[in-house]
Amino acid sequence: MIAKFFNPAGAGNWYATEYDPRNKMFFGYVSLYGDGNDDWGYFSLKELEDFESPYGTGIERDLEFEECRSSKIVTRD
Repeated sequence: MIAKFFNPAGAGNWYATEYDPRNKMFFGYVSLYGDGNDDWGYFSLKELEDFESPYGTGIERDLEFEECRSSKIVTRD
């Protein structure tokens, strides 16, 4: 994992493993509610930038996150 984004006002963690700057798309692991709906897939930088919670906060990049193997993040059922 190369970057982590999170919702400071609620559920949601986005872990990026790849980024395509041409179309501003990430590929990575998304954990929205932690109840078995976590999955690998694509998500866009624009979606993360455009999100606004009811509290007026947006998605933030975790600047303390250190690059790691996906096995440290991905949960197994």
